[in-house]
Amino acid sequence: MDSTVFRKERDQPIDWANAEATEKIDEKRKNIVHVWVDREGTVFINDQIVPYESIAGVIRPLYTENRNLVVAIRGDREVPYNQINTITEQLQASGAVRVTFATRIEQQVQRARR
Repeated sequence: MDSTVFRKERDQPIDWANAEATEKIDEKRKNIVHVWVDREGTVFINDQIVPYESIAGVIRPLYTENRNLVVAIRGDREVPYNQINTITEQLQASGAVRVTFATRIEQQVQRARR
């Protein structure tokens, strides 16, 4: 039997993208995996740097284990579209079907709730 303990991921220093509206993700924390993309385009999953071509390989077993998994992409607003597109293609290849994009307005809403 294998088991893994994921520590709470740390916020990465990014400049959040703006949005006109947002919708709260109504999921338990254990059902959300955060994919961070910093200004330089470095991808972090569970606080580990993951090369673009390995994203599907990291997400696939998580999604296979938990079909309620929501992938929250938290990208710096300066990250070029083609890099975000590559990430979404990797997520599609992994079988993940619930993907959201975190934005500045979401951060403001979360802080107000605390």
